[in-house]
Amino acid sequence: MERIGRFKVFLICILVQGSTAIDPCTSYSTVHRSDSRGTNCFVEQKSTAVCDRLLKPGWYKAEANGISLEMASSCPPMYSCGTESQLWMDGKSSSVSDGVVNRKVCIRDTAPNDCCNVSMQIQMKNCGSFYVYNLNYTDGCNRAYCFGNNKCPKRSLTTVPQTSTKQPIGLTNTLPANDPCNSYVNIYRAGLRGTMCKIYDVETAVCDRLLKPGWYKAEENGIPMDMPTYCVDSYSCGTAAPIWLNGSLSLRPYETAHRKACVKGFGSSTCCRKSIDIRIKNCISYNVYYLPYTDFCDTAYCFGQHECKIEQTTKKENVQTSDGGISNQTVAIIGTLVIIILMLLIFLGIVTYRYLTRGTHRSSKVKSIKGPVVSVHSIEYTKT
Repeated sequence: MERIGRFKVFLICILVQGSTAIDPCTSYSTVHRSDSRGTNCFVEQKSTAVCDRLLKPGWYKAEANGISLEMASSCPPMYSCGTESQLWMDGKSSSVSDGVVNRKVCIRDTAPNDCCNVSMQIQMKNCGSFYVYNLNYTDGCNRAYCFGNNKCPKRSLTTVPQTSTKQPIGLTNTLPANDPCNSYVNIYRAGLRGTMCKIYDVETAVCDRLLKPGWYKAEENGIPMDMPTYCVDSYSCGTAAPIWLNGSLSLRPYETAHRKACVKGFGSSTCCRKSIDIRIKNCISYNVYYLPYTDFCDTAYCFGQHECKIEQTTKKENVQTSDGGISNQTVAIIGTLVIIILMLLIFLGIVTYRYLTRGTHRSSKVKSIKGPVVSVHSIEYTKT
């Protein structure tokens, strides 16, 4: 019995020592690339994005330049934390007395309002001067946990030997000159393309029949706008048959994707009378669209949800306006002038005809009167 009692004491000592050995405040790893996970660190290239797909499950501490970092506790901006899809903690940090606690972590998607469509559970512990987090790997790239609010660190580039004429891949953030993010055109009459702008509130309907195929950006007062991703109303977007995006705006940085755009029919149930193939490219802070011209007037692409705005043209817009809205007005003016000229010609023809007809009639009437007068005088002269 004495041996059994001693064995129990020995087991208890082992368990106590074991529980002390696995205290996460003393047994943790430092999360990789902690200095690139701040909410003010925006990813610029897919190849440099932070990804926790291969993260080994366990306890982690985040620190940058010797300063410990806390996990972000509010929805971070799109493409921040050095990645495309951010993981942030939906809850407050724990106190030392709380020990190990569970917390909800939200996965922020790449759409503007998708802050917490998917969530998962983690653990955290307050170690007095810093926090540790029990993290699991993510289910995809590029997706990573957010820590702190620091900006991206400046990383030194590998020196290229002078004898080499080729530039190493991935060592520049400069886009090529012909990249659509640099070579787009502002789409004309953007202020009339909102879903709340009805055709009866505009002087002339928006029409993309003469739109020159190419890459376009839509913006109003310096704010970029995207195509609506839902079925819009007929006679909205400043036109009769508006065109909306039948697909997602979720793209990786600088990714180009093919999408379908739908032409809204005139019935309440006709949301996609015809589809048009377009392309979209993500330019980090805005999207550009490759748009072809439409088959007829009045149909046009929708951008934004605003009401009709006063039209303001810019240098870039003037190029497009000469192919679109002004051409329609010119055609209308020319048609009106042709009608007026035809009416004037008809009027002059009628006046000329009446004048000539009236002169001929007078001449014949005078001749018929002179004959009898002469004969009467001759009769009277004979009698005398």
